[in-house]
Amino acid sequence: MAAKSQEPDYAADVVENFRQLEFEQQVSTLHVLQRIIEEGAAQRRKELMDQLAQLDALTGRPEPALQTKQAGEGRTGKPAPPKYESKKEPGVTWSGRGADPKWLRAEMEESGLPKEAYLIQQAAE
Repeated sequence: MAAKSQEPDYAADVVENFRQLEFEQQVSTLHVLQRIIEEGAAQRRKELMDQLAQLDALTGRPEPALQTKQAGEGRTGKPAPPKYESKKEPGVTWSGRGADPKWLRAEMEESGLPKEAYLIQQAAE
């Protein structure tokens, strides 16, 4: 006996329609849905932060109960120096940290070259 689906009832039609889309359409739809979810999460976060601010005001608390850092706050030191450079567009670089950038993946796929071929050559000292 098959296990009952964990999908909520209201999602069954949406899921069925999604399954009938071509792969590229599914990917595009997924990106749109992710953006909608991110916007909804940001709105919900703002609402909760506003509620916390109201509670802080009611309790007479001098500082907010929850403080969040803005992007880039708290970083110390310099950004990592570039380690890889585009062969198609000199000046487009990547430090080698995090996921491979799209430009590098695309160039490697087109040229068949390994990632090491994009390493920036250091000047001989």
